[in-house]
Amino acid sequence: MENARFTASGADDIKASNCNILSEENPLILASTSPRRRELIRELGIPFIASSADGVTELSQQTAPLLSSVELALLNAMRKAHHVAAEYGRAAENRHECEVNKSEVGPQNIHVKHHYVLGADTIVTMGDRILGKPRDITEAAEFLRHLSGQTHFVLTALALALPFTRSETSFPTRSRCHTIVERTAVTFRPLSEADIALYLEEVPVLDKAGAYALQQRSDILVASLEGSPSNVIGLPLEALREMLLDAGLL
Repeated sequence: MENARFTASGADDIKASNCNILSEENPLILASTSPRRRELIRELGIPFIASSADGVTELSQQTAPLLSSVELALLNAMRKAHHVAAEYGRAAENRHECEVNKSEVGPQNIHVKHHYVLGADTIVTMGDRILGKPRDITEAAEFLRHLSGQTHFVLTALALALPFTRSETSFPTRSRCHTIVERTAVTFRPLSEADIALYLEEVPVLDKAGAYALQQRSDILVASLEGSPSNVIGLPLEALREMLLDAGLL
């Protein structure tokens, strides 16, 4: 199957005005505290802040068995983006009420005028099986055995939440969302038990979909890659840049 990019919603409906272009005063909000995603987004040279989406329980093939891999990644990314966007929307409403009542404002960063929030979710899929983050080292080893000598796909869904236009009397706590999914094909070398043991000894994998990280000792695992390397790491930079351009934020 060829690599593909799926756009789930058009950009025409979410075009931002020129005054809303990303800046230090109006940064992109990354709904993730992942060090890997923060490092990648810095490569674009755009102003951003990171905000935790830990309040969102990620769906999996076990908890949502009727969803396809694309649908699962999209829904997780959208849930993260909407969760953080709602927090900023509520903070803005609280700020407005505090200003009206001449009282102090509590939460930090609520001075951000427009809440452009990016959610992302990365999954590994081979055939009908979706490999999320392993529960323990035993399952991580089983994942790597499953991928050994095979070609699998890494999907990263991006969800860019933009606020509705605010009325004169209320602040939005919901947002519109533009989504895209990037897919990259990765082929593993045939792995021996010694290869698997060495990789798991050198690389912490329990927080990584598929139990591996392209940026750490990929020489042990990877034979070839077709598509975006940054997508495999967790944030497809080419797709993200196109999304932000389409939304009028760059």
